[in-house]
Amino acid sequence: MQYRASKLASHIATLDLVETEKPHFSVVTLHPVYVFGKNLLQTRADEISGTNEMLFKSLFSEEPLFVPYRGVHIDDVAAAHIRALDIAAAPVSSYLLSAKSRTWDEVLDFAKSKFPAADFTAKPKSGEQVTVETAHAEAELGFSSWKEMEEQVVDVVEQQFKLRDAESPESKEA
Repeated sequence: MQYRASKLASHIATLDLVETEKPHFSVVTLHPVYVFGKNLLQTRADEISGTNEMLFKSLFSEEPLFVPYRGVHIDDVAAAHIRALDIAAAPVSSYLLSAKSRTWDEVLDFAKSKFPAADFTAKPKSGEQVTVETAHAEAELGFSSWKEMEEQVVDVVEQQFKLRDAESPESKEA
């Protein structure tokens, strides 16, 4: 709750700054939901962190760390930053970034079907779905589609399994 409150407070402070200081430049704010995808800086399995860690650990714990699943792929966040450079001048432009909200059960079912050899110990958990309104970002930033939950999960899980395999004693003997 405090994390979300801090994000809201910083956005309000940005709006206040633009209103009082009237800067000579435009301000664009991007508001991604949970961001998932391959971490290009991670080189070891124990370096997993942030939302990727939340997702991966949730697949192996009885209680998922978030329900429902609201995610946006890191590639879409990067693309939004680039596309925001071409936004027409306006004092402030704000965009919510999110693929379709999914239930935890959908995430778990997909992960188990995609990685049948994995010993995911997570339990199903129902929860209300939340819709994130992204029409503004889609229209102004030119997103016709988002990389959905399936691609987000695959990128996170595959990276973690590859890093763990590379660090296992069996892989060092080969």
